[in-house]
Amino acid sequence: MLNELYKNRLHYLFLFTGLFLGLTFFFGLFNLPSFKVGSIIGLCVFYFFWGIIHHWLEKDLHIKIVLEYLFVSLIALAILLSLIWRAQGGRLL
Repeated sequence: MLNELYKNRLHYLFLFTGLFLGLTFFFGLFNLPSFKVGSIIGLCVFYFFWGIIHHWLEKDLHIKIVLEYLFVSLIALAILLSLIWRAQGGRLL
């Protein structure tokens, strides 16, 4: 496990950098719901494509992996958008 993490450290550095930037946009830059929605959508799309590219480079990309990243991204998107919707009193934008 640690050997594989060390081998793919640039992949994970890119992932953590992208997630950090997305969270910075979400929490730090603007307090407008439309920017929060955009940053959440961007984070989920980034995570999905990062997973696809990571497994493609590792040569172990299968339809099950694509579906897993898709469903995790969609579930995270639904949960986070519902939290924003609830915090904004029933409106997203």
